[in-house]
Amino acid sequence: DYVFLGKGDPEKVSAETGISRELLEKIRQEFLYWYPVDMRVSGKDLLGNHLVFFIMHHVAVFPRDKWPRGIGINGWVLVAGKKMSKSLGNYILIREAVDYWGADATRFAEAYAGNSGLDDANFEPEMASKAVDLLYEWYKFATENYDKGDDDYRFIDKWFESVINETILKVAREYEQINTKNVLVEGFFNLQNSYKWYIRRRGAPNRSLLKRFIETQTLILAPITPHIAEEIWQAIGKQTSISKAQWPKVTDQDIDKHVQKAEAVVIKLLEDLDEVIRLKKNKPKRVTIVLPAPWKYEFLDKVNQAYRTTGKLSEAIQQATKTLTPEQRTKIGKIIPIIHKNPEILDLATNPQLETQALTDALPLIQQTLGAEIVIATEEQLQNNPKAATSLPARPAIILEE
Repeated sequence: DYVFLGKGDPEKVSAETGISRELLEKIRQEFLYWYPVDMRVSGKDLLGNHLVFFIMHHVAVFPRDKWPRGIGINGWVLVAGKKMSKSLGNYILIREAVDYWGADATRFAEAYAGNSGLDDANFEPEMASKAVDLLYEWYKFATENYDKGDDDYRFIDKWFESVINETILKVAREYEQINTKNVLVEGFFNLQNSYKWYIRRRGAPNRSLLKRFIETQTLILAPITPHIAEEIWQAIGKQTSISKAQWPKVTDQDIDKHVQKAEAVVIKLLEDLDEVIRLKKNKPKRVTIVLPAPWKYEFLDKVNQAYRTTGKLSEAIQQATKTLTPEQRTKIGKIIPIIHKNPEILDLATNPQLETQALTDALPLIQQTLGAEIVIATEEQLQNNPKAATSLPARPAIILEE
């Protein structure tokens, strides 16, 4: 009673028990140091017994200020989708995993096993093996390419810089929630894919942007794979440990959604071109990409605003059509079915200047991909061409000449 509840006189308790007063008071103070328990962590199979008793016993024995403040529940650890169990013989010891895959590859696979929440973590041995190669490849890339590239700054550089900034913010939020799988999906796999597109679009990278990409990618990995991250950090010339490095300071203002949308138009256009050309028997010698008339950007913006309010595309188009001139209404009939068929353009549409910049910057890649002459024209320049009239923001018309 004295140790747990503070009842009685320590002198009397000492005399009755033969335990010194000094030791009794030390035991009491140790109990008060640890109680109330902030978090008891246990397995989900103990919910129906141990943890229920844990709550009931504390309520029965202790005053309210000594009741547990929280209980954390762990699920099973699955291996390749099956519950890890000694009886099944599919269990993996940490020491064995580290000996086989190494510490960082094991940690990578553990982080990829799942996010915080009620779902069971799924450790995939295949991912651990893959992580060995992924981390080694990143080490080689980072150490061999740091400070390479040119000093030009193009439209695609704006895009990649915005993507890096957005990734930093996303990853920070996921780390705060201990969603380690999301960290790797957003901060490693998606960022790597964005870099591949950036290099495909640009050829050689911008020097300062490549350095920033390597630093950011390594910082994102550091909490999960600290050893290889530290090796890279030192190899690229950093003077302090990566564990002491500051997380990049980025705000929402550093993300340019309009630039990202304009680049998404380029990606979608290449997909459309590939599909159109596949359906043709003969390869075209000339491809004209037709940008829409300025009034269509305003029209689609009004459709988008109305759609957000009503949630009904047909109703939004009707509302936006009322704002058009009589001449524009005669032309709208051709493009309404295209909007219904391709509602994603509502999300991709941006201002005409950025869309033109993105497509102009991508001309070398489009030309190289198609092996044909590529021309960018406006709808006004091709007034007599019925195909040009179908051009829309985020979905330029395509005219093929064999």
